[in-house]
Amino acid sequence: MSDRPDSDGFELNDNPDAPIEELKPGPPETLGVAWGLVAFLFLAAIGAVFIFQNNEAIPVRFLWFEFSLNLWIVVLGIVLLTLIADQLMSLSWRRRKRKKIAAKAPLN
Repeated sequence: MSDRPDSDGFELNDNPDAPIEELKPGPPETLGVAWGLVAFLFLAAIGAVFIFQNNEAIPVRFLWFEFSLNLWIVVLGIVLLTLIADQLMSLSWRRRKRKKIAAKAPLN
């Protein structure tokens, strides 16, 4: 055997009595920039600008209701309702797919 790396990346050691290197304490390794946090802060800043620029009240008519709301509240409400509808539809789709897969699976 030699001191070259094996196919799994570990080095092969010819001397089994050689001392094992001890772990040395030191600063933890960082993973770099937290891109999720950067994206969240960017989207939060964009959202804040949107709220400040669209702060005027607008009349809203829905079915027989009529009221006045800030434009950003209306847009945010529509976005939230869309997300909820999307999750409900995908839940229904996943449930139907699971039932179809379970029906095709052999029973043990």
